[in-house]
Amino acid sequence: MIDFDHNATTSLHPEVAEAMARLQTDAGLQGNPSSVHARGRRARAVLEEARRRLAAALRAPPLGITFTSGGTEADNLAVRGLAGQQRKEGRAMGLASSRLEHPAVRTAVEAMAQRGHTLVWVAPDDQGRITADALGEALQAAEAPVGVVSLAWANHELGNRYDIPELVARARAHDPEIRVHSDAVQALGKVPVDFGLSELDAMSVSSHKVRGPKGIGALVHLAHRRFDPLWSGGQQERGQRTGTENPIAAMGFALAAELAVAELEARR
Repeated sequence: MIDFDHNATTSLHPEVAEAMARLQTDAGLQGNPSSVHARGRRARAVLEEARRRLAAALRAPPLGITFTSGGTEADNLAVRGLAGQQRKEGRAMGLASSRLEHPAVRTAVEAMAQRGHTLVWVAPDDQGRITADALGEALQAAEAPVGVVSLAWANHELGNRYDIPELVARARAHDPEIRVHSDAVQALGKVPVDFGLSELDAMSVSSHKVRGPKGIGALVHLAHRRFDPLWSGGQQERGQRTGTENPIAAMGFALAAELAVAELEARR
């Protein structure tokens, strides 16, 4: 079957469905991963194995995987969290992005602008392409210092791919302390995505775009990078994203990402 909705979502991979079904019926995994009793520790072990496997698939540090409810939350945690942390630390807190970004990013940067953060738009050309020169011009033209840049790895409507390492290099040439985020939701599973080589501070990914379960995603980031949390609660995900984690969905995502990388040439 040719699925014309495949860019919006994907069907669950049979291997992922089978693995998750086995975990769902394991009574020992029904504990809260934050609990210290035996069931909780077992659930925690599955969650951390999923974290390690997802990190390996994306060539990221395991402590740089923060699980979220999906790509939208990961984008918001990156944009709002980085800008908020920059403000806390007294650093440049302006934002640079493009009007072609997914609404999850575009509305997040606009919301931060309403809170007093300077916002500058990077201009695409008539083909929707965003170049390092355009980013450099936008950073130079900003009315206040820019501390956070957010540009997609691949556009969700046009399909344009951007040279992320080149964009990161241009941003850092402007200011070595600038934080750069990329929404890689539409890139993962379609083109090679290597966080380690990207030089990014953070990138967003989503499970249901790569034949994993819906309702889970991740913000992939440098292990030492901190984000101002979106809401208050417990200390899950090292205090970056509060709320009880879902180890079974996390494992489904990790397996889906592994398969997406292994099957990349066939899928693309």
